Amino acid sequence: MEGMLDEEGEPIYFSRVDEALSSIGISLKTAQGQFKPFSELLDEMGRKWAGLDQNQKAYLATVVAGTRQQTRFVAAMDN
Repeated sequence: MEGMLDEEGEPIYFSRVDEALSSIGISLKTAQGQFKPFSELLDEMGRKWAGLDQNQKAYLATVVAGTRQQTRFVAAMDN
């Protein structure tokens, strides 16, 4: 799945997303090795979001949403 592009033509690096999520105790994949639905990942991140420091939030936002969308991602997670 490496090499896929987002809506802005930027590469999506699943290994970076997996690493970022793992840093807060969330797995990108199910026990069967399938990618979890994005809504499930958002729910899991939402439950941990308030307990993260600003650096963790910025790191996750950049990796998960990308540089251009990180502000929107943070706003969504804060709400």
